[in-house]
Amino acid sequence: MTWATVSDLLTKFNPEARPEITELTAWGEADPDETKCQEALDLAAAEIRSHLGNRALPDEDLLLKHIQLDLARRNLYPDEVPAPVAEAAARHLVTLKALAKSELALGDPPISDGANAVVLTTVSAASGRGF
Repeated sequence: MTWATVSDLLTKFNPEARPEITELTAWGEADPDETKCQEALDLAAAEIRSHLGNRALPDEDLLLKHIQLDLARRNLYPDEVPAPVAEAAARHLVTLKALAKSELALGDPPISDGANAVVLTTVSAASGRGF
């Protein structure tokens, strides 16, 4: 199961002004390597599932998509990961651990402020929704 696509990854992290994903996956080429992008997304999805176990997860979820994109970005760095990229991934791992312990629930639907920030719903406020 995956919540994000290669197109989503490229839209978020590969603007013309700074084609980060192209630089990471296809040095010297004009276009990013979509196979490497998909592998990074698949690894990120596996990491999400490893934290959340065998729970039934929604096919579409803004929070899981956001987490998958940031983890995939981190996965594309072959060596040292830049601090902002590593910090974003670390924040998502905290969120995944909280979801796994049912301290947070996936909202129905998650709310975005339009700047890629996602508002999480606490379990008590979720009225039984979530896991």
